[in-house]
Amino acid sequence: MLAASASSQSLKEYLALRTKNRIVQAVSPTAIDQTVGERIFEVQGVVKGSFGSDGVTSLMLERPDGQTTLVESKNPSAWLLSGEVAARMIVKCVRSTENSSAKVTLLGAAPEAEIQAVDVKYWTEERKKRQTQVAKTSASRKGKVRSSMGKYAPLGTTAPKEWYLPVSEQTPLYASWIRQQNPRLSSNQALEIAQGVIGFSLHYGIDARLVLSVLFVESGFKPNATSNKGAMGLGQLMPSTAAQLGVKDAYNNIENLAGSVKLIRKNIDQYWKQTGRSTDTVVLALAAYNAGNGAVKKHGGVPPYRQTQDYVRKVIAVYNRLCGAQ
Repeated sequence: MLAASASSQSLKEYLALRTKNRIVQAVSPTAIDQTVGERIFEVQGVVKGSFGSDGVTSLMLERPDGQTTLVESKNPSAWLLSGEVAARMIVKCVRSTENSSAKVTLLGAAPEAEIQAVDVKYWTEERKKRQTQVAKTSASRKGKVRSSMGKYAPLGTTAPKEWYLPVSEQTPLYASWIRQQNPRLSSNQALEIAQGVIGFSLHYGIDARLVLSVLFVESGFKPNATSNKGAMGLGQLMPSTAAQLGVKDAYNNIENLAGSVKLIRKNIDQYWKQTGRSTDTVVLALAAYNAGNGAVKKHGGVPPYRQTQDYVRKVIAVYNRLCGAQ
């Protein structure tokens, strides 16, 4: 009983740490390479071993590219030192410049199996709640445009699937999928977009599949796309938004991707503070990307605009397919 209680408390503390740091999803350990400054995020990986020096234990976290990242801890849990173990870790990464080495410090850890179980339970409960909300909303608002969040299927309802492939192997797969959606792209153009998507997603700590889904719905991966309202490029940035994000040429793929992914991250951070729930956060972030933060604030949620509601549904549907969710 005492051992079970300690394990439960440890998991509870880890989840509380997740919430405190507004963590929506885990990222690949390769995100460490993209970090400049100080960031806190959750990573997934396998602890292959450890060694100690001067009262500090260095955990050897295996990365998707086969290399190892050292994560420092002054008092790691015993299970982290018990051989090869799959783990979730919340870490603080400090890196002064792109050319300097990163110092990675462990803030919390939990066995991967325990976190997966929590995630599966959460997504299952969310799906049931939303199905109930859909039924109630449909009965009370027949024939009307609904602003209820309940009609949006939760992201990754079969439990999120993280990609563990090295970036060098991810990139051609992403490029191939992008070119399937827009066959007019050359191989080099598709590769450039894939590299940008993966690179900026790692930098901002966002699932690259979510970014792909936004770009697909926004522009169909057409670099020169222009809407009738003046939105530009891959992420369909409005001129004023592009300027605020520091994007000088919205038809330049890399500049557009940098601004678009930054905007998604900004929206996620903003709505996490309001909701503290990953599904609601992403839905509101997508609605704001389409209709603007002002519209979301005015209507207290997803605006009752058919275009925006269709947009959110489409992005989530693409994302779920990319994640393998049913």
